Amino acid sequence: MFACFAGACAGCLGIGGGLVLGPLLLEIGLYPPVVSSTSAFTIIFTSTSITTQFIILGRLPINLGVWYCCIGFITAIIGHYWVKALVQKYKKVSIVSLVLGAAVGFSAAVLVVTSVLELAENGLDLQFNSLCDPNAGE
Repeated sequence: MFACFAGACAGCLGIGGGLVLGPLLLEIGLYPPVVSSTSAFTIIFTSTSITTQFIILGRLPINLGVWYCCIGFITAIIGHYWVKALVQKYKKVSIVSLVLGAAVGFSAAVLVVTSVLELAENGLDLQFNSLCDPNAGE
């Protein structure tokens, strides 16, 4: 049930399913490292499928995709060891929950800011277009 809700939010909002699934799993009482790894897997799965779709449609140049993949991989390794060191130093597993919550909050804030900037630049268009005519929105 939670996974279906997370998938629907991920599809409708354009965010990774792990960002929605993580807080839900924490709410039902799962251990934070388990939640973190499950969220990471879900995010990897959704981002890989979306990236593959963009490459197939020709909307993402391969060299740019490889660059982002390398940067994401390196920063994920750095983040993993950083959080692991904090948990070992302070002996509190709740740090994983704090980092996960901060990531979700930061992502939500960036989503709001980019949406507002896009609305300010392009204006608000609430008209309905024909689903059958590909040129209806132009």
